[in-house]
Amino acid sequence: MRMLKNVIILNDFGYVNGGASQVALSSAIGLSREGINVVLLTAAGPVEPRLSENGVKVHCIEQFEILKDPNRARALIQGLWNIESARTLCNVLNDYDPSSTLVHLHSWTKALSSSVVRMARKKGYRIVCTLHDYFTVCPNGTLFVFSKNSICKLKPLSPKCIFEDCDRRSYGHKIWRVIRQMVQNNIGLVPKHIRSFITVTRFSENILRQYLPKDSKFTLICNPIEATKTEPVPVGKNNIHILVGRLSKEKGVIPYIRVAKDAGLKTVFVGDGECRDDVLRIDNQAEISGWVNRDVINEYLNRARVLLFPSLWYETQGMVVLEAAARGVPSLIPDTCAASDFIIDGMTGLLYEGGNYEDLLRKIRLLQDDAFVDELGKRAYENYWSNPYTLHRHTSELLNLYKAVLENG
Repeated sequence: MRMLKNVIILNDFGYVNGGASQVALSSAIGLSREGINVVLLTAAGPVEPRLSENGVKVHCIEQFEILKDPNRARALIQGLWNIESARTLCNVLNDYDPSSTLVHLHSWTKALSSSVVRMARKKGYRIVCTLHDYFTVCPNGTLFVFSKNSICKLKPLSPKCIFEDCDRRSYGHKIWRVIRQMVQNNIGLVPKHIRSFITVTRFSENILRQYLPKDSKFTLICNPIEATKTEPVPVGKNNIHILVGRLSKEKGVIPYIRVAKDAGLKTVFVGDGECRDDVLRIDNQAEISGWVNRDVINEYLNRARVLLFPSLWYETQGMVVLEAAARGVPSLIPDTCAASDFIIDGMTGLLYEGGNYEDLLRKIRLLQDDAFVDELGKRAYENYWSNPYTLHRHTSELLNLYKAVLENG
């Protein structure tokens, strides 16, 4: 029987700059605390100090994120195939036995490239990949057409897909992403040489399953949530509706703020982004906090009546919905995004028909009832804490999967 001793984690960034990195780094710390020898290979620093403090060995190549590299020619080439990251991983893997070591892939499209996957497979290591986004199958990683603000229904890399101007930046950038996807698929061996995938919701699994290899194995492991159990927020006494995260078109902030203004809601946007000016142009009374730390986010949640999550794209999880539930704040979410997996409609929050803003307005009006909102918040709180998504739970589920993969492939 094979025994797991080492886990090599691959992640573009050595610091937290989003959900994928938060999970990758938290899990590294959790696994190390369980006695596993954990090594993190990352391309871009600075490296989070808590990693070394918790015994995680870090190899940081000290490269730029592709979008921030001042040398654009280098960025274009490195984004397709990062030779240095593959070379560094080769040197790291030379110290470990494949029979007791597993490679866990989190993010690779922003710096590392798929070269690390080919190297791990070349040297005979089993790989587990967490599907934090849709980059395993979609060139722009979202299955979303930014020019139309709509979910994409085209088959990835089909002729229609290639000619669709769907990229957030430009069609030229889309073509570069198509080339990267072809390199990733055919040379980087993603996803066809990965058999074990972690999904973070059934919703995202159902979307991705149709495009991934037929013999793929899927394991649902929800991302860990940083939450401390406190008294639930008295949401019925609050009047602030909050949105947390990036202010961008695919997050649905523009159609939402139009509905919110018509309904006379007091809205606070906890975050920032390219739609800031548009939001204020529609409702100059809206409050935008800018980017703030976790403690400040919790302070806003303490003042919240409800969390709005009006995303237009699929998402893969929507961790803030669980973070809100942990504090007794119910959420209002479209039924077309993955965060809907965490809502029991009418009990722990409300769902509305995605794209139907009359339905959104109807649900907003229901939330004007103080007693109803209090009951939603109470049930959201109880439902979350009945089986919380702790780091310990996440780590235990990872270890069970790792051992099964090592044993059975």
